Formats: sequence, C-alpha cells, structure tokens
Amino acid sequence: MELKLVKYTDNYGATVPRVEQATLPPPILLLHPMNSIFSSDWQRMSARTLCCAFLLLAIGLPLQSPLWSQDTIARQPMPLEANQHVVFLLWRDNPDVQRCGVCHYSPGNEFAKRDTDFCRLTELKQWLEHDKHAIARQRVEPIDPEHSESAVQRLKSILQRAGGGAAVELPTGWVGPSNFLSYAICQQMGYDTATEAGYAKFRENCMTCHGGYQTMEASRGFSHDNSNSPGISCNYCHQIHGDSRWIDQHSSLQAKSTWRVLTPEAKAAYGMRDLASVAAQAKLCYSCHIGDLQQNMFVSHQMYAAGHPPLPSVELATLQESMPRHWRTPVELFASLADYPQRSEYFLNTFPDLRHMLEKSTAGSAKPARESTVDLGQLAWQTDAMVGGALAAQQQWLGLLERAAEPDESRRDVIWGDYAFYDCAACHHELRIPSNRQRVRSAGAPGRPRLHEWPRALVRAMGVTSPMHETLFTLEQQLSRAVAERPFGNRESVRQSAAALSAAIEQLRPQLAARSWTREFSLELLKALVHTPDEMLLDYHTARQLTWALRGLDAEMVRLGHAAPQDVRDHIAKLGNDPALKLTVSTDLPSGLGQAIFPEFVRQELQHQADYDGRVFSGQLKALSDVINSSLP
Repeated sequence: MELKLVKYTDNYGATVPRVEQATLPPPILLLHPMNSIFSSDWQRMSARTLCCAFLLLAIGLPLQSPLWSQDTIARQPMPLEANQHVVFLLWRDNPDVQRCGVCHYSPGNEFAKRDTDFCRLTELKQWLEHDKHAIARQRVEPIDPEHSESAVQRLKSILQRAGGGAAVELPTGWVGPSNFLSYAICQQMGYDTATEAGYAKFRENCMTCHGGYQTMEASRGFSHDNSNSPGISCNYCHQIHGDSRWIDQHSSLQAKSTWRVLTPEAKAAYGMRDLASVAAQAKLCYSCHIGDLQQNMFVSHQMYAAGHPPLPSVELATLQESMPRHWRTPVELFASLADYPQRSEYFLNTFPDLRHMLEKSTAGSAKPARESTVDLGQLAWQTDAMVGGALAAQQQWLGLLERAAEPDESRRDVIWGDYAFYDCAACHHELRIPSNRQRVRSAGAPGRPRLHEWPRALVRAMGVTSPMHETLFTLEQQLSRAVAERPFGNRESVRQSAAALSAAIEQLRPQLAARSWTREFSLELLKALVHTPDEMLLDYHTARQLTWALRGLDAEMVRLGHAAPQDVRDHIAKLGNDPALKLTVSTDLPSGLGQAIFPEFVRQELQHQADYDGRVFSGQLKALSDVINSSLP
C-alpha cells in the first residue's frame, strides 16, 4: 500500500508527520519499547500513532530509551550513586515500572517524550534516586541478625543477574538496624517469616503500608521468595487497582486536546487515580500515615509494644515537599502551560473549586470563562493544600474511630479501645509533682486519656474563621465527653459523635475552598493559629502542626509578594526552638535514600518529645501574637 505523507500542526504549534491510509502488521509493536503498554491488543493504537512509530523506525531514530535499555545498562555503568544504582536494578525489571519508565525515567525517547510541558519526564528517576518510599519495602524486610550475611549475598546475586552479570556492591548499611528491628517485631507478634504462612501475616499487617500490598488483590510479588521486588511503585499511587486503560489514553498523541482536559472523574473511569485534588492526595497519603482499617493499615498498640516506632503527626504540604516532590505544583504547571491553548480549560476542569473565580473574572464581558486571564499562579496553592490536608487528617482519624466502634463485630478490624487511639504521652510521661500537665489540663476525667489531639489542631483554627465555629466546638466537646464517659470511652457515643463531627467538617470544606486562595484568609488563619488554647499545646505533635502551618503561611505570603512585616517573620522562624530551655520542635523530615528513620532519627525525636515544655511554646505563640497585633491590620 502506498503511504501518503502530510504535515499538520498540533495544538502546540509543532509540525509533525501524519500518514493517510496505512495498514501496519502487528509485528511492528515488537520493535517499540512501549509494547508492554499495548500488550497484544495492538488494534487499540491509533493508525496515526502506529504510522509515526513506523516512520521513525524507518529513518533510524532510536525508539528505545537508552537508560532503560537492559543491554545499555549491562554495558555501561549507571550514572548514579551506588545506593541509587541498587534501587534502580531492583525496580527495573518490574513490568509495571517499565511501562512508566519508557517516558518518565529520563530524556532520550523523543517519540514518547515530545510533550514536556505537563511533566518533567524524569519523575521515575527522581523517585528512585531520592524518595524513601522507593526503599520502604527493603528497609523493613525482616532479617535475622544472625543470618544477615546470607541475606546480603542473596541480594547481591539478585542484583548481579539484574545487572547482566556485573558484580554489584551493596552500600554500607543497606541491610541494617531497621531490618533487624522488623525481624524482632515479627517475632514478638508471632510471625515466623521464614515460613510462607508467617510471611503472609507480615505481608497482610505490615506490607500494606511499607510495601504497597493491597489486601483485595493477589499476593503476586509479595512472597518470601521475591521479597526484594519493588514495593510502593508508580501504579500504587497513580492507578486504581488493576485498571490500566488510562495508560493508553494519557500517553497517546491525542492526549493534548482530549485526555488532558477531561475531569479527574472522567480519567478515573479509565483507572487513573485522581491526584489533582488535595482531598484525594490526602486520602492516599493518610491511609498509611494515619491509618485505614478497611485496608488493614493500622499500627496497633501491640505493634508499638513489639517495637514499632511511634507514628508521628503529618502535615500534607510539608510531607509532599519532603518526599521530595517529583511532580509539578499547580503554580509551576500554570507557568509551563503558558503557550497551551487549553490552559484555562485544563485548570477549570482539573480544579473545580476555581470555577467561581474564572466566572467572576469574566462577569459582564463577552469573554467565556475558559479564556479567563486570571493569573492562577498567583493564588495561595500551598495554603489550599495545607487547609485541605488538615481537614482530611481529622476526617481520616475520625473514620478510624467510627470503624473501630462499629456495633457489628464482623466489621471491626481492631479491638475497641486499643491504646493506639489515645494520646501516648497521657501514660508515657515523666512523673513529676507539680507538673505542667497537672497545671494546664482541665478537661477530662483523671485516668482516662484523651484521643490524639494533633489531628484537630489546624481544623480548630480554620473553624474560627468560619460561621461554623460554634457548631464545630460543640461537636468536639461531645466527642471529648463520650471518650471520658467510661474507660476507653462509650463506644456507641464515640461512634455517633465522630460521625457527626466528620459530617460537619465536610460542610466546612466548601466554605474554606472558596476562601483559602485569598490573602485575607491567610491573615485570618495566621491570627487564629497563634491563639491555640494552652491546653492543646501540652501535645508536642500539636506544636509541630502549628509550626509547620505558620511557616507554610509565611512562605506563601512571601511568594505572592505580600510578606508579613520582618518582625513577624522573625518570630515565626524561631518558633519551636529555644536552646536555652531545651525546646526543639522537629520540623525537618528525613529525606533521601541514605536517611534511615530508625534508630538515629527516632532516638533524637523521642528526646525532643521528652524535653518538650508546652509552656515555653505557648510563650512563643503569645509573643508572636503581640507582634502580629501591632504589625498587621
């Protein structure tokens, strides 16, 4: 058949070839590095996509991504540090990772990587080189210290095969304290991980968070024999279970004008998880970092007693930056899409809360909202993430309580009243008389610990800025009374109170969504945060949340060109630190593959918590409040 070549200009102004009337045989897919994406169902590829691939192949352009080619890796040393090299080799042969790596590992495959405005195309490389999630599984694979050498040799042999026969040296500490701790915890929990049955218990109770194992799916890749395979991979976050139809859609040449302007709900119908909305991001992160009983993600008190490090508080915007982030923020995306004709339509559909802003900007004019000239890059996106993340954190925590308090015993995943629901420091604290805790704490019955307080710290301040303040305060008091009504709390009263408070937060969400991008809201929230009651400041993790939030607000105001007065900024910078009084509220999260949480970070963090004095932190907030009152309207 004769191939007729024509040229056309796409939505970006790029001139690309197009073939009219062409029939290509299935074997062409065998030559394309993305054949794993399309599998044997080659008919799903559009004629234009197949013909472009054929033309590029005909003129000798490389279709294989050089750094992702097994032959290339076997011949040349990877330009990575040893630790990163190990991670790359562990992940490279995973089919799901390969599908993403073709485009998202590094520049080189020009056919698949023409569009660089929506992403950097180095996302997977960033993940493997810098994100601790990439080694979350390897760091907690249980290893008996007495047999650690055999575990090292086993991993070396796996890496040698993956590297095409070249010997690979493991970085110092690759098998170390965290693996030995995991082994000790499993022993205490009764999991004999040397057996398949024991490893299955480890998989179902630990790998749900540490490895990305999903209880509703088969255990493929999660047995003792393949314990060195990837854990939290690309698809764990970006794909809804096993539905991979979205990959074809988002990687096609038609993606610019069709796929990308679809709503997150429309994309989810093809299996792509919504990670655009803050609520969706928070739900995914908090399933592990707070807990999700339905997915068997919960650190019980038994696990803590066995040796699991304390689960710390979490603030979404800070957590994401510390991963470190491998995606473009909305501000960065708005700038990179400057020449994209459908930019307004993309933002309008992807972030529905912006609709009222775009419509307001074109009110009274003939210009449609999708052509709005509002500079979306000048909105307080980080503040919006902090607000949405805080609302989601308290709702996630309340959801744990609701689930655990279910009257139907068959639906409950933990024993009601598990100590892990309560403030750890209520029992684990220095016994001093008089004590700061005795002087300040007024609510609650003696001997009946309160629930963890940090999830409500930021939401309390946000409620102050809304008409729902009294409603939220009343519902919080009802929950506190239900918890103190009897030892471990009145189960049914706690369930009802938690459900009512969660529903109220859901009503608060749209109210804050309409304001969280404005400077006025940032100032109101700033003032509300510094007036957090002293009683709440007894909790170290609450102080941590407040410090993160205030520093985030300060940074956002600087970025938007309306920084607070310098004396206000100086007080915020010093918040949580007073060396003279041994006050250190740790706000830095360990990042990078070389950082181990256990034991160094945990030991240091526990010391900070033991030294923490809420009165000192309260004094810092009061000083900040005085400066704000004198410097800001």
